[in-house]
Parts: sequence; C-alpha cells; structure tokens
Amino acid sequence: MESLNSNSQEREMHQLQQMQDKTKESCTISFRLLHSHVKALLNNDLKGTSIEGGSERAFATLFEQDVQTFTRTIFVNLHQLEKHLSKEEFQELESSSAFRVLLQQFQTFLYSRFSFDTDEGLMIHKYFIAYTKTDVPLFHDKLVQHMESLRESIQERAKHKREYDRRMNDRMMQSKEGNDRYWFGCYGKQ
Repeated sequence: MESLNSNSQEREMHQLQQMQDKTKESCTISFRLLHSHVKALLNNDLKGTSIEGGSERAFATLFEQDVQTFTRTIFVNLHQLEKHLSKEEFQELESSSAFRVLLQQFQTFLYSRFSFDTDEGLMIHKYFIAYTKTDVPLFHDKLVQHMESLRESIQERAKHKREYDRRMNDRMMQSKEGNDRYWFGCYGKQ
C-alpha cells in the first residue's frame, strides 16, 4: 500500500514539475513577444532625416522621456526581467518587481488620454507612425496585450511554483514523520 502511495506521489510531483516547465516556457514566449514589440521603438534611426526632430518630440510626448534615455533604460529593464524569468528556480517577488519596473516605464504611454484630434496630436501621431511604422492606438493595444499576457504568465508560474513547493514540503514532513516513527519504534521500547 505504501508503494502505491509513493508511486502516486511521484507521478503527482512529476506532473507538477511539468506544469512548472510549461509555465516557464509560457513566460519566455510572452517575454519574447513583448521584447519584439518594444524593439519597434528602439530600432529606428532617423538621424539626418527631415522628421528626426518631430519624431523625437512625439516620442518624448508619448513616453515622457527622450529616445536615448528611454532606450538605455528599457534595455536594462528588459534584461533584468529576462534574467529573472529565465532562472530555473523561479523567484516570484523578483520577477514581479522587475515586471512592475518595466510597466512603470510604459505607464505614461499606457494610461495617457492623449488626444490625436488636435493639430499637435495629429503631428505626434504622424511622427510616431514615421518612427515606428505603426499606428499609435495599434501599438498601444498590442503593448497592453503583451504586458497583460506576460503578467498572467508570471502569476501562473508563481501559482505552480507555490503548489510544487507546498507538495514538496508535505512530502518532506511525511518522510520525517515516517523516520521518526521508525526510530521511535526501534529505540523507544528499551
């Protein structure tokens, strides 16, 4: 009977490990999609073009940072998040914190209620399209989608990690109790 229980626990732990592996893969995929989307902001060199200054002003208006500062910061933030997500031993607090830092960098863009109906808004919209080759609302919606997907993946991974850790602790306690009973049985009857 104990052998059946042990085999059942082993299968259960194996399934939990597989779920952790799947959620790690999901985090990696979500991160890569976000990273790829963000690269549209970073890969455009407009130096020397007639729209360079306008694009930089549009960027600064939408993100409240100049392109160079934003680029340096976003690369650091993306690297930190990727480092935490790629760890074999998932750390929920560190991963969530790195995600929040990244989210904060996009906060102005994500939550602004900027109007593109004004002359200034139309110019910003035009320059943003020239810079990113993407419409502002489309870029915004995709960014929200990728950020939400990554947030959900991190939460799911954390949930599976907590469940795995709880089951491992239960097993260790059961094993310790079994050893204690064995030693008490051997030496307690003296």
